[in-house]
Amino acid sequence: MQINVIMPTFNDAKTIEETLDSIKEQSYINWHLYIVNDGSTDNTSEIVKEYINKNNIIEKITYLEEENSDQLEAIKRGFKEISNPNSLVYICHSDDLIHDREVFKKVNDYFTNNKVDAIISDLVIIDENSKVIGQQKVKKYVMKENNIALQGLWLGRNLFVDVAFYRYQIIKEFVLDNYLTWNTPFWLVTKDDLKMLNVQNVNFPLMKYRQTVDNYINNEMGMLNVLNGELRCALKILKHYHIPFYKEQYYLFRLLNKIKLNYVVFFKHKEQKHLGKVTEFIVNKRIKNIVKYPYYVAIINYFNHYPSERKIIIKDISASDVFEGAAMRQFNKLMLDNKLSLFYLNIFEEMVKGFKYVVTTKKDYDNLVIILKFLDIYDYVEIEIRDGE
Repeated sequence: MQINVIMPTFNDAKTIEETLDSIKEQSYINWHLYIVNDGSTDNTSEIVKEYINKNNIIEKITYLEEENSDQLEAIKRGFKEISNPNSLVYICHSDDLIHDREVFKKVNDYFTNNKVDAIISDLVIIDENSKVIGQQKVKKYVMKENNIALQGLWLGRNLFVDVAFYRYQIIKEFVLDNYLTWNTPFWLVTKDDLKMLNVQNVNFPLMKYRQTVDNYINNEMGMLNVLNGELRCALKILKHYHIPFYKEQYYLFRLLNKIKLNYVVFFKHKEQKHLGKVTEFIVNKRIKNIVKYPYYVAIINYFNHYPSERKIIIKDISASDVFEGAAMRQFNKLMLDNKLSLFYLNIFEEMVKGFKYVVTTKKDYDNLVIILKFLDIYDYVEIEIRDGE
């Protein structure tokens, strides 16, 4: 099978050539690389173009450039270029490395011999000088309901990893929506009923993950972008799973997880109680001073008042006010710069008071659904269409 590699890159001029080498040197030659330069301000573009010409592999690499919009949007842009429905897809960031030159061959053999949607593996950790400094053991993937409840208990943080090889059709049908559009774990399908993809751990390492102080999560913007998906994932799950003694179960799971013991969540098939306290607990694990982030003040207060019988009207929605999960960078930048539109400031005021019913018009309905999903309250409201409003 052809292996399509999507590589989002932003200001990784120091590392991207080594990453390209790890792909070019694969013994399995049926691959194509889609590099998406996400608005780099360093000399990444010059390095990539020179690399392609120097190695005479222009037929193996498609190079694209776009304005900075964050890695998920860059990945979606690269995926649009792939047309082979029987191929495999891998997302490789430009500071990480394919583990060794036999990886693609092993991956092709595995998918050929196993009916599986995607594969994951333990991660080999390297430092800024590409020296191996450790290994991240990845939890054994099991398609059991306990893992869905556990994902909700684990603050919406990914129980496994985002690093995977996928079948093309699986990305198109599921991952494009839950991971690349709404910034939630790729393996958990949230479009309709919650379900898990058929993922398997393999016993050979797929990549070397570069861990430095400059990693995405170690800055304010990266932290907010990560929290965006975590909170959305948790609230989606907690709409369907009530986890009694949430904090106590969370700390118990964290303790057992550290000593490599499995934890069976105690849960009930109904909506989570005390959502305001749970939401605040999840948010406070990432940020302490929520006052500077008006969205998080609003979402905590919204669930403190939940369920509320208030009704509000939202209409005349501008296209510029519509954000999907993959666009969290633009939204968070506007929030940090105090430049969010009056439209969002008004919604935040309403969220602080709480509401259950939202009245809108037919022409605004689709945009309203996207906005409510982005604000993580879509599952907790009811929408009424009244064109006379």
